[in-house]
Amino acid sequence: MSRAQILFLTPVMPAEGGNGLAMRAGLLLEGLARAGPVRVLVAPTFGHPGPPTALAARLAASVEVLPLDPNPDAVADLTARLGTPEGRARARALHPLPALCRTATPAASKAVAEAAQGVALVLAMRLYLAPLLDVLVDRPRRPALALDVDDVESLTQRNLGHLEEASRFERLERTYLPLLDRVIACSRDDADRLADLHKLRATVVVPNAIRPPASVGGRLLAHHDLVFVGNLSYGPNADGARWLCREVLPRLEGRTAALVGSRPGPDLLELAADCAVTVAGDVADVAPWYRSASVAVVPIRAGGGTRIKVLEALAHRRPVVATTAGARGLELAGSDGPILTADTADAFAAACRRLLDQPTLAARLAERGAEVVLTMSSVDAVAPLVEVLALDTFRR
Repeated sequence: MSRAQILFLTPVMPAEGGNGLAMRAGLLLEGLARAGPVRVLVAPTFGHPGPPTALAARLAASVEVLPLDPNPDAVADLTARLGTPEGRARARALHPLPALCRTATPAASKAVAEAAQGVALVLAMRLYLAPLLDVLVDRPRRPALALDVDDVESLTQRNLGHLEEASRFERLERTYLPLLDRVIACSRDDADRLADLHKLRATVVVPNAIRPPASVGGRLLAHHDLVFVGNLSYGPNADGARWLCREVLPRLEGRTAALVGSRPGPDLLELAADCAVTVAGDVADVAPWYRSASVAVVPIRAGGGTRIKVLEALAHRRPVVATTAGARGLELAGSDGPILTADTADAFAAACRRLLDQPTLAARLAERGAEVVLTMSSVDAVAPLVEVLALDTFRR
């Protein structure tokens, strides 16, 4: 008997490594592929995704890129949304939309509906892609619809001080989430918050997960005391990198830090003017950077969700110092946890100094962290949750 087909709508190409968004997409694809044939449809919110990764080529039945207008006509877009009673109601409730929804036009929503023909489940990734489901949510007979919000974007934007964007994302949550069959978050805190705010009955937790590195050996780079790995174009990561270099590192006289990740902006590149800071953008492999550093740091001061990079650092057997926001939702901090947490520059520097000055403690925490992560937070451990979610949603 043939298995039900699934459409996976994602803003990035699913991958085994790279930035956290691509890794989250890779985890979801891994689980969905266990439940049935998966058509991957990439809505290139952040630019062209490039060719299918090895993971996508191996697991997906097909991979396509949704054609999006990079500069849609805002007036024509709104006019098209007013063409149906449902569209008029959403237009009144939603506009203006968040900036990341700019290319989610009615024409793109129609293309998604066409791609969904014959599938039993559509799983979309991230709240800003929810408007692409407009045509589907209005149909009386439609596939099951699930949305992986990952974190609470309205909370992230509010914590960053982007109050207007926070309000726009709150409107998206209020409008779309009650229409869906499943809402997926990566932590219980986020799932419960969304359920309480919007009276949702179908929130599900799928925690972030990593793939164990193939080896912890290999070539070394120039040594750095601290390493911060992340998408450096992402607002909370960029803010954390600046705080690390401007507030924390001066309190660690003589120590060095490496910032490693995709698309660092000019202000982050300027941080390398300090000889204690190295900025490495768009590296092919982060493993040598972990191997060449003493301590991995996650200096995030705002944002929701959970940090894949904490899990990744522990899998690479690096001790970790994180802020409370950086460790949020992972349950790895505290007296029995493998990571140290601190929120002020003085306390964060003191925690880093403690690990740098006590290599035995650092090694013990790193080994404990690797054991916990590889047991509980590997793709092999978490992907079955996605499979069960998909199968249960088919039977809604």
